[in-house]
Amino acid sequence: ALQQYGLDFAGLARGAGLDPGLLTEPNARYPAVALQKLWEISAAQSGDPLFGFRVGNLVRPGTFHALGLGIVSSTSVLAALRRIERYSSVVSTNGRFVLLVDEKYARLETRRTELTIMPSPQYFDAAVVTICRILALCAGPTAVPVLVRLPQQSDASIEAYRRVLLCPIEFGAENVEIVFDAQLAARPVLTGNPELAAEADRMSARYI
Repeated sequence: ALQQYGLDFAGLARGAGLDPGLLTEPNARYPAVALQKLWEISAAQSGDPLFGFRVGNLVRPGTFHALGLGIVSSTSVLAALRRIERYSSVVSTNGRFVLLVDEKYARLETRRTELTIMPSPQYFDAAVVTICRILALCAGPTAVPVLVRLPQQSDASIEAYRRVLLCPIEFGAENVEIVFDAQLAARPVLTGNPELAAEADRMSARYI
């Protein structure tokens, strides 16, 4: 995304206190404080209120290795959401996702701990767009949320959010909340592949 804006990742990373060389090191981790600083610096340098959307649109299932494979081969949106919940701590230790399901709705929500560093609005934007795009690869229109709630108001207009996420948006929530119709989410999808999804689960479990 930074390259599309003509910005130098390595320079911005060093400015945030990150070693850009770690990107080539297997199992390397970046500290959450510095990573969020990079998000803030990058969003400011881009000058684009839709910076988080641009980042989210560049993410592919392969970005998350076996987890991405498991999501797109899930037999339903609900099964994909359960995989996101199960393995969210592998992607980041700065909080996690939980899935709450009742008769009407399936809610994927973030949860913080005492050590969680509050992410920037652009990080939340990118995370939501990433999840919605990957779910759409799994289930198409069935994966469109009925509502998205976000903790922080960003510089982007609410109309821009609606155009990207195709659903109503609310700000000022305690956590990120992506809400789906529970009955639609439980429906089998034609692209589901239980054998492939199970193998992806085994691969993801090795990461843990």
